[in-house]
Amino acid sequence: MHVLVPLDGNAPAEAALEYALAAFPDAAVTAVCVVGVVDSAAAADQLPEDRRAEYDRAVADAEAVLDDAAARADGRQLTTEVIYGPPSEAIPDYAADVNADRIVMGEHGQAGASDILLGSVAENVVRNAPVPVTVVRGADAAGVEQQILVGVDGSPLSTAALREAVTAHDPDRVRVLTVVESDGDGPDDNAAAERLLETTIGAVDTEAADIETVVRDGDPADALVDAAATADHVVVGSHGRTGIDRLTLGSVAEAVVRNAPVTVTVVHERQVD
Repeated sequence: MHVLVPLDGNAPAEAALEYALAAFPDAAVTAVCVVGVVDSAAAADQLPEDRRAEYDRAVADAEAVLDDAAARADGRQLTTEVIYGPPSEAIPDYAADVNADRIVMGEHGQAGASDILLGSVAENVVRNAPVPVTVVRGADAAGVEQQILVGVDGSPLSTAALREAVTAHDPDRVRVLTVVESDGDGPDDNAAAERLLETTIGAVDTEAADIETVVRDGDPADALVDAAATADHVVVGSHGRTGIDRLTLGSVAEAVVRNAPVTVTVVHERQVD
């Protein structure tokens, strides 16, 4: 496995690197820092003098961030790379170029005591990435994750989310939730919800794990965010894509990424078998 971690010198990104090293001990980890002044190193030669000085400072800062990350890798081999361009594009593009299997990144910050305000870069990377994106948050994000919550709705994408959860984590720690919606696209009664859960779990190789199932009533986004309060990590599928190579987050996935109090992984349509 190859894990890509974008860094910017701030605490949330440092927590993401710590998480990646702890959660994926056998993975190859690459830390990148983005210089947004130009789209490539070669383009720096065309910059006017004042912009060239800005570029040189940005490169020096990026290299310092990566050197610090390498020093904190605690003996793990860490590949580092300065990349160029708008971060929201450069990070997903680099992930595709190096065939990364996952992006792990920090959230932007918090607004108020409990409402998470996701930074625009993180949000756009979640939208645009060709691989699952894990947005790390929580005071003990690098600790052992005891409970993995997966939201499912019967779609192939939610099955892919469950497959991601049982592959990346201990299946016995996985809890699967679906929501009864009287006027939505999900199951409209508890019996239908139980059948949906059974079918979804049956479609995934869970190695005979004892996976807990939960049925809630109401709005799917609210139910997942509420249930996340007793979980350590939430895994959801993105809504889908618009255009050829850019996805638009569905309302449920976006609400969970923005508001869940724990680490969230978003699985894209590209991960559907």
